Amino acid sequence: MKNLFSALIVITIIAGCGMASAKTNEFSEAGFSFEIPEGWKVMPFDRYEAIKENVNRELNTYGRHAEFLTMILSPDEKAAFSVSKVNCRNSVTIGDIRKEREEAYETAMRYGDVETINEITEFSVAGYPALLEDVTRRAQGRGCTVKVLVERTIIEISFMAPNERQFSKRKPDFNKALQTLRIAFAGKSVKE
Repeated sequence: MKNLFSALIVITIIAGCGMASAKTNEFSEAGFSFEIPEGWKVMPFDRYEAIKENVNRELNTYGRHAEFLTMILSPDEKAAFSVSKVNCRNSVTIGDIRKEREEAYETAMRYGDVETINEITEFSVAGYPALLEDVTRRAQGRGCTVKVLVERTIIEISFMAPNERQFSKRKPDFNKALQTLRIAFAGKSVKE
């Protein structure tokens, strides 16, 4: 009995130490949700109506419309997530989106906006096809965007930081958001 009691104390001490998990809050809006680190601030949606109007002018060329758009800022405001839900009038594939983005980045590189394309990769998030875009911009630092295609809707989560140091520091927060993404507006609710 004494050995069992000692074992329980050791298990309790081991379980209570070492692996502290970061506290998170859930961001939930427009039929999808994911975890964000505690202390990150979701900006009021109405603050981005003007930006959303400009985005919609650009998206209209592709037959798309942003239903939802907001920003989530890190506590020190040196990094941010941009989150949007974009509806597509026509069917689109992740390959179509990839081709559009490659062309857009090629143009941006010619005009000096994008310095390097670090990665463009197709993969899966929460069981849906997705596209990862990782670029370094000349003036705005480094950014990573994931577009998740759900039927005729694109969930877009972008992560932006002003420099490589901030990008590396906050990238795990972006990865956590993707790992915890849940989509409930489609014909199914899934969590990977």
